[in-house]
Amino acid sequence: MIVFCVLAHSNPKALFRLLKKLENFHVVVHIDRRVDISTFINEVPSNSRANWLAGNDRRRTNWGGWSIVQAQLELMNFTLENFPNLTHIVFLSGECFPIYPVKDFTNFLSQQHSAINFKEIKKSAPYDKSSRFLIRRITFFHPLDLRFFSKHKNRSTLFFKFCGLPSKFLRSLHLPNPGYCPTSKYYYGSQWVALHVNQVRLILKSQREMRKEFRFTYAPDELAIHSILARTSLASSFKSVNDPIREAPFHLIKGELSKEWTFEEFIETEYSSSWFIRRPNDEIIKFLEKNHYF
Repeated sequence: MIVFCVLAHSNPKALFRLLKKLENFHVVVHIDRRVDISTFINEVPSNSRANWLAGNDRRRTNWGGWSIVQAQLELMNFTLENFPNLTHIVFLSGECFPIYPVKDFTNFLSQQHSAINFKEIKKSAPYDKSSRFLIRRITFFHPLDLRFFSKHKNRSTLFFKFCGLPSKFLRSLHLPNPGYCPTSKYYYGSQWVALHVNQVRLILKSQREMRKEFRFTYAPDELAIHSILARTSLASSFKSVNDPIREAPFHLIKGELSKEWTFEEFIETEYSSSWFIRRPNDEIIKFLEKNHYF
């Protein structure tokens, strides 16, 4: 059994659009705790098979913070407890949309152990700008999840920027990350992955150690799971690529993560090798509905 785990914090209409395509599949949804979940549930038909995390299972998530990994762990726990025949978990954003019929994707995934890309963070030469940034992600202290620095829905953008100044100041000091282990290998990749149930169990078993090591890294959702799995025998099921952040295992992700794909950009890509696209515009969706669903 394949279960789709969806993380969303905005754009209820996009989530509804995705859930409509997943209506014949098992889905578990995590909505950021700081937003009103009813605005999302009201967009979804009453006969939807989606399961919604509630109460303390919902996390207040901050971009680049450990809280996103916590939300993923909550989804894994819920799914493992409620779906005894689980074989895979697929993580999706609420703003994703399938490029091809989802049934074709599940048939593909059922033949795979997992779908997760990774690349090792090299701690030695060549020491270029990109390498320095990767090393600083794991070695420096990044307080991106401290409650005072969190954005509040009733606060202005100016207030949020003001509250973010202490965080930026602390990060500029290049304080050491207390969880960093110099003798360990670190890996990074896209957050949007598909995991086999054995990988899910290993991650949940390791979550205390994982929190200690990755809590104050930069964007641990692109580091923690990949590093924990890559250090085990399960690494043989991974795929190493040049740029695992942009080359997600089954996602088409734009370099500028906050922007929509335009139709012209989409057509120019090798989208035929991807199963989902994140943040497509309406023209792309109309094209996919007309040409890829039958």
